[in-house]
Amino acid sequence: MFEVFGETHDDLWVFDEQLVRWSKVPLTARQRVEVDRLILQQRRMREVVEEILALADDLRATTIEAVLAKSDFDLGLEAVFGGRILDQRPTPPPSWERAREAARTQRLNLPDGVSLSTGFELSGTPYYAIAHLALGPVGRIVVSPTQEGQTRLDAEVAGAPVDPCV
Repeated sequence: MFEVFGETHDDLWVFDEQLVRWSKVPLTARQRVEVDRLILQQRRMREVVEEILALADDLRATTIEAVLAKSDFDLGLEAVFGGRILDQRPTPPPSWERAREAARTQRLNLPDGVSLSTGFELSGTPYYAIAHLALGPVGRIVVSPTQEGQTRLDAEVAGAPVDPCV
């Protein structure tokens, strides 16, 4: 998408220059009308190409390539928290290696007063503990492998067993 429309955008100057040349030479009335029409079409073409490039840039973070470049943990957090927990600041378009590394190491943007720490259960299974400054421990996300070679995320909510919300 970026390659095709980027090249198109980069080549628009050629058409602009030709239209300027045509508008400076003596033309018949019919030719003048056609050159004026082409100038308007060229302006609209530039607007459309720039709109497509802007839309593609907005959608870049949701492409299948961007999703596949994320770790299972990041995808799990996005699923649990509705995709709002990861920092959504746009990054400049890096090379594909740098894009993969940037997606893999995204920083979390947690709400004020919320912390995330890592730990390991006695079995060696990693977990991420979520705590709130005023509420204390809120829960954990346990990351464990499955027999099928996939990653399983278990969300545990802190609270008393008799609490109906737990």
